[in-house]
This record gives sequence, C-alpha cells and structure tokens, in this order.
Amino acid sequence: MANVNQIPPSAIKSAVALGTEFEDFRTGAPILQQRLYVIGQGSSLATFLEEKFTATSSGEVGDLVGFGSPLHVMARRIFPADGLGAQSVEVSFFPLIDNGAGVAATFTNTVAGATQTETKSYVVRINDMFTDVFSIPATTTASDALDIIKAAIDAKLESPVTIANASPVMTLTAKSKGTYGNDLDIEIIGDVSGLTYVIAAGVAGATDPSITPAITAMGNVWYTMVANQFPDITSLDALATEAESKWDPLKHIPFVSALGDSDRSAAET
Repeated sequence: MANVNQIPPSAIKSAVALGTEFEDFRTGAPILQQRLYVIGQGSSLATFLEEKFTATSSGEVGDLVGFGSPLHVMARRIFPADGLGAQSVEVSFFPLIDNGAGVAATFTNTVAGATQTETKSYVVRINDMFTDVFSIPATTTASDALDIIKAAIDAKLESPVTIANASPVMTLTAKSKGTYGNDLDIEIIGDVSGLTYVIAAGVAGATDPSITPAITAMGNVWYTMVANQFPDITSLDALATEAESKWDPLKHIPFVSALGDSDRSAAET
C-alpha cells in the first residue's frame, strides 16, 4: 500500500470545493414601525385629562385639547392640509395642563386716528396663521375697526390668541400660559388709510408645566421619535435622561427627539 506522505502534493486532487452565491435576504424582512410621540400644552380654555392619545388629524387634537393650543399647532405641522405629513406613522399626543403658577403672554394693538379715510383690505398674520381677507370701510371709527379685526381673528379656529377690545387698545392673550406665547409674531397687513396700528408686547408669558408626566406616560412603548414643545434646559435634560435609559440592554428602545424653537438664545446653543 502506498503511503500518502510519499505522494507529491502536485499529484493529489482536491476533494473539497468552496462556492459563493449572493442572495438578498432583505426581501420580506420586518420593517421597524415608526412611532411619533408629541409633547405640548393644551389650551387654557379647554378641559382635558393629562393622558396620551393617538390621532390622525389636527382637528381631532383641537377637539380634545383646544384649537390654537401649542399641541394643536404642532398637530397642524404633522398633519398638513396637503396630506404629506405623518402618513403611515403612528402619532401619539400627550397634552399638558398649564402650570398653576403660569402666566399667559399678552400683546396690545393700539389704534390711532379717528376714522378710516378709504375702504381698504387687510389680513392679520399671527406666526404662520393668516386670517381671511377683510375690509375696513371708509368712515369706520377706530373702535369699530378694532371690532372688525377681532372678528377676523376669532373666525380662525386655529388662532393662538383670545382678544378683548377696549378702544383704542386691543389686548391679545395667548391660549396657553407659559413662555409659548412670547414667540408669537403678530402683524396687520394692509395700507394705512386714516387709522394706524401699533402692536407691542405686553405681559411676558412665564412658568411652563413640567414634562415629567409626559415622559412617564411613554412607558415601554417604542416611540422612535419625540417632538417636544419646550426648549428650556430642565425639559431637555429630562428628555436626555429618558433617552439614555432607553438604551438599557433590557429595553433597547431608543428615540430621537426634535425641538422647534424660534428663539436661539446663548443658553440653548
């Protein structure tokens, strides 16, 4: 019998072969269900419970926690009229009640002049909310002009303010107490004709509610995204702590948090 050790390597035929074949295993693979969790205030004028709910339209949110509230404003961004918003993403909302020590921001609109000299058309803008076009006829008194402006703003469900007139001053008050109202940008768009309007900040909004109840209510549901109304450091730190805890190996349900804020102060950058 021949000894294999005596057979030269070149004479030994390999009996084992290795083949590779590429295959796409992504087909039919499960896709992570995106879930959005929205934290914001309801209206001071509405009665509601601090508990999360799901919604598929801004109208649902307005019905539950008040039209023109911060949470309703956020819902309008998430569910825009063109239908290109959240679409298939599941959206849950957590409405916060005003802090008991909260103060609502106010603005004043002071009219000067006796009467409107020519009939002119106007629009009021409050942030990205526009009233319908309205007219102030010639000979309209200053007091009546304020009433016309008030009616135009009140006609918009999504208006973020309530209005009280005491000619020559109109007072606009944010629908939620706290710092939210401080960022409202208000203007009357149209030609001056006898009557002029000066809009100024009044009482500063102060003392927001704590977001702790909203964070607690998240539980162990895997929300992949969180939208938060509050830019203060305390709220952001609370969210950061919660986000870190979601990386726990026994949970592993992390989320990304987004914040919309028009004021980029040094403390927040």
